[in-house]
Amino acid sequence: MDYTVSGLLCQRWDKNSPHDLTGKAFVNDASNFPSGSQKKANNYCRNPDPNWSDGVWCFTMDANVERELCPVPWCGQCLFMFESLKVGFHYPSSRPEFTGRELWCIF
Repeated sequence: MDYTVSGLLCQRWDKNSPHDLTGKAFVNDASNFPSGSQKKANNYCRNPDPNWSDGVWCFTMDANVERELCPVPWCGQCLFMFESLKVGFHYPSSRPEFTGRELWCIF
């Protein structure tokens, strides 16, 4: 996955544009990436920051938005999906037909 919950494209982990990553120690530590390589990480969503516990994310290609969470789907399939009941698990969907809608999933 190489895009965020709002649909922004992710910046490559080995590039410094539009966001300069040189001062971010967790990005410069190759052991925080699969295969020990920022280059092999491409622009895929992940969480190399030990101080970030909200899920996988990426630096974005939008110069005004440094980082944003990614819409990684749940491993299971929803049995029921609700918009207003707010039961089960919150499910931020990236599917175009659900844009701007708050969904809740029961497995």
